[in-house]
Amino acid sequence: MMKGVLEQLASDLGGSELSADVIYVDAPGYRSLDSRDTVWQAFLKENPGIKTVATFGAVNPDTVAQVTDH
Repeated sequence: MMKGVLEQLASDLGGSELSADVIYVDAPGYRSLDSRDTVWQAFLKENPGIKTVATFGAVNPDTVAQVTDH
């Protein structure tokens, strides 16, 4: 699923020589999100013009509230 999202992002940004500032939401420790993060990290390596300007996420009993507070 993440690959499809990133393909759409690349298309929306115009194809080659991608450049954008992004905010990344991640909650390490969940297998599906860890898999998604692996795909994201590979995308960043392939597209050095994409910059993560902020990352939010928490793993605790109140994850949703913690992330939305940012």
